[in-house]
Amino acid sequence: MNLDYLIANRIIYRRDPVNDTPDAIHAWGRVYSAGTYEYYDLFRYNKAMISSYKSFKWHLYVLWYLNPNMEVDDFYKLSEHLCDRKNKFIGFRHIRNILDSITDDVYNHCELDRPPPNILRKVIFNEFTGLTTKEKQSIVGRYTGKVKLTPLEIHNTMLYINNRGKKITISGLAEELNRSTRTIHRNLNNDLKELKTELNEKTKTHS
Repeated sequence: MNLDYLIANRIIYRRDPVNDTPDAIHAWGRVYSAGTYEYYDLFRYNKAMISSYKSFKWHLYVLWYLNPNMEVDDFYKLSEHLCDRKNKFIGFRHIRNILDSITDDVYNHCELDRPPPNILRKVIFNEFTGLTTKEKQSIVGRYTGKVKLTPLEIHNTMLYINNRGKKITISGLAEELNRSTRTIHRNLNNDLKELKTELNEKTKTHS
């Protein structure tokens, strides 16, 4: 992904929690026992390209939320940069047909006093920790494995996945929540099952 434009224009696309205070600070990162929804980290993984209109709109919403003082012309230039396929943010075609409509909708109708849907995080790793994926999973498991998973956590994670234009699956929930698929199945009540079906149907309709 070509992040040079964002860096040169000082566009914030990663932000640590602002109001939530960590319960523990380590050399590798911070721990929030109750979790935090305030951590945003876009474009860290180069292969995780934006794959749908809905995901593109969510990314714009987050960028608008993190950069509330951005002028309208600059916001449209940012939108253009993201949808230019040579910059490798977008993994699908034909977005230019409705680019202005999506950008206008975000700029004029998304409320900046309401945070974009986000995932609850209890462990936030520093960049360039040197830890392997397995080591990170072990650390996350240490702080989340013994804490009971709540319906609200699953509900908000579903909204987060849906707003990124992804299909909600048991394995996807397990990955985001760092729990086993068995744990997800066990904690998926009827209301959550209905929500999962409803959100997936809406995503299919708008894809």
